[in-house]
Amino acid sequence: MKESLSPESMKQLCTDCGFCCSGVLFVDVRIQGKKECDRVSKCGAELEQHDAHIYLTQPCVCLDETNHCRIYEQRPEMCAAFECGVLKRLVSGEWSYPKCQATIQEAHGYVDALTSTLFKLGNLDFNIPLFLRTEEVLSQPWDLNGSDTILELRDKLYQQSADLSACIETHFLSEDANNE
Repeated sequence: MKESLSPESMKQLCTDCGFCCSGVLFVDVRIQGKKECDRVSKCGAELEQHDAHIYLTQPCVCLDETNHCRIYEQRPEMCAAFECGVLKRLVSGEWSYPKCQATIQEAHGYVDALTSTLFKLGNLDFNIPLFLRTEEVLSQPWDLNGSDTILELRDKLYQQSADLSACIETHFLSEDANNE
């Protein structure tokens, strides 16, 4: 039997997560046209231009400390249209609310572990999306004569990144809520 979902419970699930705005799922969000660009930039969002396109950078400065979007009513079309796999599974009735919460908590555990390892390796820039921070550290040359601790941390970071990627791809970015 499908659960009865209130808009508040779906919103709570999203604010429990926040990955779509925090730089965990995406590096940036493409802005659709000048009108949207003007509307979003007037709200204080940070925009960047690459090639001929304008992007809202991630982590989004409009995400507050409680994972609420400060520009929700004026957010970009791509933000409004996005539904993660966890939310799709909840709406379809495939997963219960507690199963969704548990999946989000599991993913937060991966994010926390990865963030902690990045911190130990000296990467402290929380204004850069998580996977770009990880890529930055892992792309640095390995110093095989360096500290065993650093080598172990880099190896750990690689595995943690793979674990988080698998979780995100399976549960959050899946095209079809029914593919597990």
